[in-house]
Amino acid sequence: MQSGLFAARAAFGALKAADCSARQLGSYDRMLRDSYVLTDLRTTRNMRLAFKHGFWRGGLESGLMTVSRGRFPGRRIPVPVDAAEARATRRLEPFTPDGVLTLSKVDAVFKSGNATRDSIPSHLLVGPGVTGAVAELYARLCPAGVYERAGDGLRVNPSNCVDCKATDVLGPRWTPREGGSGPKYRLM
Repeated sequence: MQSGLFAARAAFGALKAADCSARQLGSYDRMLRDSYVLTDLRTTRNMRLAFKHGFWRGGLESGLMTVSRGRFPGRRIPVPVDAAEARATRRLEPFTPDGVLTLSKVDAVFKSGNATRDSIPSHLLVGPGVTGAVAELYARLCPAGVYERAGDGLRVNPSNCVDCKATDVLGPRWTPREGGSGPKYRLM
């Protein structure tokens, strides 16, 4: 939160001065270095990496890191690039809901108590030029069938939306609906 405040202050200062140069925006780095944020981050910088050699050794190392407030091991633990790690891929079996613990998308929308009429103005703002591959990603992320791949584009069904915000981070923006519509979650 604090680093976001610093970023906003730096951006506002640059816009106010009508100078968006690296020197002007460098005030963000100065504010961050002069604050408690980097000190706090330094105390926990290697915690997750300590466990790469197992639970017991990781527990011991992370304990020493906590006691020394990040001074142990005195260096940055090297990490391989994520893209260099081999990934095993396999063909997934199609999902078949059991109707008890898992539900189909249509049943899930019904059980959410969604009170959205079909003619509602869309509360999901989708930019132009969504490719077929991105449309497929949105369709897989959405638990309610709001996004569908239509040829090499994207079809949006806003009345199905259960407000889970699954795709909000990656693409379409979510805005408040018109009053009173949306899921009620009474049957879940």
